[in-house]
Amino acid sequence: MAQRVGFKVLPNTKDELLLDRLLTILATVERERPNFKQLRESLRELGIWKREETPEILEFFGVSGLSERGRITLRPPANQLLAADSPAERQKVLVSHLYQANPLLVKYILEALDVTDGGRLHSTHELYRYISSYAYPGDYIKLPDFQSFIKWLGVAGAVRIIGIRWGLDEAGKAQLPVVRSLDVEEFLEDEALEDEDAMVDLPDAPPGNTPPDFDEEARMEPESTTESGVAQRDPSAPPKRPARTPPPLQGPAMRPGRRPGSDSGVTPSPRERLETVALVKAWWGGFAHKRVVGARELGVVPNDYAKDFKVFLLRMMTAAVLLDSEGQKAPVRAFLARLDELAAFDRIASAVGGLEEVLAEADWFRGQLWFERLAESLVHTLRFRHLLEVNGERLAADFKEALEAERGGAMVAERVLADLFGGSFYMASFWLIREMYSLGLWDHAAVAAVAVVPTYQTREAAFRLGFVDSLYADGFASLLTTSQILARFFGEDCGFNAPLEQLADGFGCRFRCPHVTTCPLACREKRSL
Repeated sequence: MAQRVGFKVLPNTKDELLLDRLLTILATVERERPNFKQLRESLRELGIWKREETPEILEFFGVSGLSERGRITLRPPANQLLAADSPAERQKVLVSHLYQANPLLVKYILEALDVTDGGRLHSTHELYRYISSYAYPGDYIKLPDFQSFIKWLGVAGAVRIIGIRWGLDEAGKAQLPVVRSLDVEEFLEDEALEDEDAMVDLPDAPPGNTPPDFDEEARMEPESTTESGVAQRDPSAPPKRPARTPPPLQGPAMRPGRRPGSDSGVTPSPRERLETVALVKAWWGGFAHKRVVGARELGVVPNDYAKDFKVFLLRMMTAAVLLDSEGQKAPVRAFLARLDELAAFDRIASAVGGLEEVLAEADWFRGQLWFERLAESLVHTLRFRHLLEVNGERLAADFKEALEAERGGAMVAERVLADLFGGSFYMASFWLIREMYSLGLWDHAAVAAVAVVPTYQTREAAFRLGFVDSLYADGFASLLTTSQILARFFGEDCGFNAPLEQLADGFGCRFRCPHVTTCPLACREKRSL
């Protein structure tokens, strides 16, 4: 299998019309059998001919003969798309074709958006930051190509816009078993063997014309030619790299056979990690640009817990889900304050005037676009009310005493996830644990032991600094392990995981970090020098 990284969309075509326009072109080719010039002129009349782009797009979707300017024919998936007798069948063909073009890219995108298994909604740029970090082991893809690829996934029904971010659509959910079955290491090994076989078939180089070694070739810079014929480097262009080199934000070199994002053998020592903890905490104490959204920032009054702990937890759990799904950009505090004006959580908890009545009274937050988006998450509040009715008594005011009988922090986290969140919303569960401890309501060592919220940013920083052996999270168990490890070093005195989430803001951390020789932190990248 290959990893295609060049993708385009049809010029001058709205996203929602891409498939219809593509099918029209394919039907025209099948019906009229035009030659290259005839097809080019008809596409030019439609305003969708660009010499450098349109042939590439159409050939990707099965129109042969454009690059050779020869006889135009159809091959898969073009003939399969035309043969499909329903929109669902066409989407199935498209998803399969995109997957065959780059299985790794489809796998990592769909799994990142799978909210049922640790994923969440992402914007295009959030997804691209993930794909261009070295958490992603595939070939580097440029942002414009990635944006085009996401659009085609949307056309294929694999993803769709939910509010302002991408989420899984039906065709994407149907593809999940396929992408989960893809073994990344086996895929990369097979691809490497194919490359070796291709190299064996190449003719011998002429004597005295020795090609540069791999590293030297990877460092070559792109050049452009001026009118005078003098080669000139384009400063805005990325360095030339062989097809199988890591993406440009790649971190320390991985040993052959190692999974990227796992321990690479350059882990800082225990003494260096303790020194790093002290440095990070000292920096965080004086950092003026903290972005922390906790219970207090959301207007929570701890005394309300004693008045009615079910209403209190219902509001906290809703806040946790809102932050998990929408992050810090949304006006979550203002939204919750508006619900408080309507006594929404008291009414929902007592089933006196349900969610529908609350939203009707709020006139669905007319004119507040963010509020309309946040209101979609309130459907989970109804489920939380049911879970509190069933399991709430076990989490009443004597929760501290109940904790004494638990088997440490793992049991605390598992109970919160199962009893309150019904087995869903992993990050929201950890956020609730952290905030209940910080408010002094679940003030117990077992709670503090799992109070680090293992977000992606937290895991990335922790892996960089050598506290964990992988930035991957394969499920709740791995998230729990990461939380327990980090809670030994980062506790209530620094807001648990807060400094790790903003580590890059303070130290400029990034892969291929330019500060690696001057930064005081001991990290894997520095150890790999």
